[in-house]
Amino acid sequence: MTSPGTLDERVTGSKFSTPQHPRVAPLSVRTVLQRSPAQHLYIQEEAPLLEALALMVEHELSAILVLDGERLSGLFSEHDYLRLLTRNASMPTVREAMSVCDYIAHLEDRVQDCLTRMFEKKMSHLVVVDESSSAVLIPREVLLREMIVHLELIHREIVTDQQVMFLRGTYSC
Repeated sequence: MTSPGTLDERVTGSKFSTPQHPRVAPLSVRTVLQRSPAQHLYIQEEAPLLEALALMVEHELSAILVLDGERLSGLFSEHDYLRLLTRNASMPTVREAMSVCDYIAHLEDRVQDCLTRMFEKKMSHLVVVDESSSAVLIPREVLLREMIVHLELIHREIVTDQQVMFLRGTYSC
């Protein structure tokens, strides 16, 4: 039984459900990381901004994780750099330009839930922390691509079920 207001949320588009199939496991962040390796590059907060930009260019990244010693303190992205340029600031350290991590995902989180939070918070990268407390970044495009692949798999399974059910000579109630 759905809770009151659930239908209202679905009609307004603020909540949606992903199709499921008994032969297809739900898509988790762990599954995405197994299929698409994520970046493991970090930079310290006190590093010069140009060092972070050089690292991003060298590895063709649009964002990089920022550490304060051993602790994750945020991420630095192309968007952060552009925001800094519009303020006409001098070249500060990474700490002064980075974004704080609003949402940190875990390996067992559902991709659909992560994407919903990312769209709500206008995030372009998902920060994921595993059991050993090491963090990785996953771009939104990777999550969307994996979600599409997952939905295509569910669709194929549903089509297969329908074909089997309606085979000539098959009787069903």
